[in-house]
Amino acid sequence: MPRECPTLMVSLGCNEHDSGLLAVTGDLAQQLSAAVIGAAAYELATDVAVTLTGMSALSSPQELLDSETHQAEARIAAAKRHFYEVLTGKADPLLWRSAVTPASATEWLARNARAADLIITHPFADGSYASMFRRVNPGDLVMTLGRPELLLPRELNTLDLHTVLIAWRDTRESRLAVAAALPLLKLANHVIVTEIIQPGLDLTTQDGTNDVCLWLQRHGIKAESHIEITDGSDARGISTLIDRIGCGLLVAGAYGHSRMREWTLGGVTHDLLLRPRCATLIAH
Repeated sequence: MPRECPTLMVSLGCNEHDSGLLAVTGDLAQQLSAAVIGAAAYELATDVAVTLTGMSALSSPQELLDSETHQAEARIAAAKRHFYEVLTGKADPLLWRSAVTPASATEWLARNARAADLIITHPFADGSYASMFRRVNPGDLVMTLGRPELLLPRELNTLDLHTVLIAWRDTRESRLAVAAALPLLKLANHVIVTEIIQPGLDLTTQDGTNDVCLWLQRHGIKAESHIEITDGSDARGISTLIDRIGCGLLVAGAYGHSRMREWTLGGVTHDLLLRPRCATLIAH
């Protein structure tokens, strides 16, 4: 019977340095005895580039496409070399997948996620939804992935699992996120299950967090129930709690409300995708 071996997939950018992303992936692979798949997709956007830069008069569309494709292939080759340099000896097996595609890089990664248990990635470099090309869109990704996504702040080089915070809300997304996080929760020293509520609400809501703690206990994970009362937004309450307890990993469901409401009014998911204060595992 083959040995059990979880699989991590790390989504690498073609225009940026991913040393921290690879360092965390390597540490997790060693702790979980996991296989690792490196994934890099470059979404060709020559037609947009031509329109925006006015370069069409200098080169034919085919010449621009050939030039961009050549640059994309060189960047992917560099990402692949870096992947193997950092992770050789830290995971077995090490595998690689990549594509230069005129289609959506996000859809390409979502399809390939079928081969993994957890996808590890960065938020957008510029903290906005405006940059749609040459990188995977984490907002669209979490909606289509069907796998949990571990978002790492760009300055992060190590994953601190001493204290893990579960941002609980009695939704499908929260239940999926906690179940997906079980392997990481088993590595934690301290797990807190919290729900953010407004002042004056019935504190019997703690029945939900207590149930989650009991369920985790049956999986060998000791967890503490906590209710955080705040008159601000859920996002602000979670951020305050992260800072107060020194949380190294946040576990949360994504898009508990409609996606359009999150985009228009802001919300916890929007903040987690664009400005994660710590490593964040999300699932939809």
